[in-house]
Amino acid sequence: MKQFKESLSEDAPTVEDRTLAKQIISNLHYAGNNKDSVIKTMFDYAYEWKDIEMWQDLIILNGVKVQGENGLVQAWGVFKFDQTRARYMLEV
Repeated sequence: MKQFKESLSEDAPTVEDRTLAKQIISNLHYAGNNKDSVIKTMFDYAYEWKDIEMWQDLIILNGVKVQGENGLVQAWGVFKFDQTRARYMLEV
């Protein structure tokens, strides 16, 4: 994660930033004891980058509950309600 954070562009995320984020998300099973921290960090970047696909990937792989108590409310504030509702409905 440290390398990921250090390699990020200062402004908007680049294609490489998003590719690396996708690789981290798809390999979360290797995070071990750091998994919760890595998931939280990736949610933070999904919100910061307003990247609905990244948010959806995290939800698909880890379920709605991993985003925390206020996560869905935060997602609704960043993304369109319909985008988050559709993904949430698949989880319930």
